[in-house]
Amino acid sequence: MNLLKIFTAYFEENKLLISCLLILFIFSLRLFVGGGNPTYFSVIGNQFVTEETNKADYAVNSGFGYDGQFFYAIAQSPAVFSKELNGINLDHPAYRHQRIMYPSLAFALAFGQVSFVPYSMILVNVLAFIGIVLLFHKFINNFQVNTWYGLFPLLICGLWMSLSRNLAENVEGVFFLTALLFFYRKELFLFSLLSLFTFLTREPSIVLLLPIAGAWGLYILFYSNVKVFYKLKATVMLVAPYLLTLFWKYFVNAAYETEELIVAGSNIAFPFNGIYQSLLFNFNSINSVEDVIEFAVWFAFLVWFIWLSKMVIGCLKIDLKNRLFQTGLSVSWLFSILFATCFSISIFIDDWAFTRVLASSSLLGLLLLAVYLKKPISKLFIMYSLALLALTWVRIIVRV
Repeated sequence: MNLLKIFTAYFEENKLLISCLLILFIFSLRLFVGGGNPTYFSVIGNQFVTEETNKADYAVNSGFGYDGQFFYAIAQSPAVFSKELNGINLDHPAYRHQRIMYPSLAFALAFGQVSFVPYSMILVNVLAFIGIVLLFHKFINNFQVNTWYGLFPLLICGLWMSLSRNLAENVEGVFFLTALLFFYRKELFLFSLLSLFTFLTREPSIVLLLPIAGAWGLYILFYSNVKVFYKLKATVMLVAPYLLTLFWKYFVNAAYETEELIVAGSNIAFPFNGIYQSLLFNFNSINSVEDVIEFAVWFAFLVWFIWLSKMVIGCLKIDLKNRLFQTGLSVSWLFSILFATCFSISIFIDDWAFTRVLASSSLLGLLLLAVYLKKPISKLFIMYSLALLALTWVRIIVRV
């Protein structure tokens, strides 16, 4: 018992350091399982590699692979616009290239050395995940709530899955939380700048930040005692990230000489249709014990999001005049959930997809719970989250 108390006290005092070491440990195990080849994280499929690809350097898998392979191709030369890029055929070149921040950061961290890029991609994601934990903990300190809530980001399985496959959700998450921090501090220029970085990482994040920008703009126009010139300047700064993002999209499309501005239309459907169709498909595909387990895992993650959403409802408050920060987060949450219900079967059909796509929404929901829920967070929910986390760790270590 004394040893348990000593361990608990030590973890309490050093939980941020231990959390960082835990992130490094889990992904060291994944790297070990991948034979020490960092390209293992990109999940490169043989359907997208060119004949000239040096397969001795790439960890190539049979099939289509995963989205990280396209980030890897772009990260080696982010200023080059070509469908065949560094031994990999991009499936939707303009669409992939518009998400430029993660590959650009990897390229910069590798100092432009292509041989370092596989390592820098992992390092960027690890640092982003650590940054998310530190930023979340900063919010916890600002609101003076239970410091253990600062570890909530570790419960988001989508962030772990994103790390395991060189995806952009961790970079999106750290930019998103930083933008929220500047919103909390009412630093308009920095909020707009970080909003732009977030959009250039993953453009669906517009759904999260547009409601906040709108709420802030209305507050400045109708409730702040500032001069007209400042109101005009504030409006320009709030609108600028969206115009610049649109400009970047057109620039990329022009570089690839395509008129296809957005190629993700197949990911959107009528509300709840994607969930319903995925439920039917996954249930009707059960033909073995393994299929039963896969369905149970998929359903368990879906229940987690529904449970989180149910609890967050009690934290929502719209009071633009007196509670700007809570209002912004509340409206953002409502928009993100409405948007999530419109995801098609292509997103909801497997938990690898929807848990990572909803990672930033999960961050927002857990932040609302941590700082605005007026009663202790359900211990059963924490235990359920830890069980899913343990399952996720096993999956990302033993599976490609």
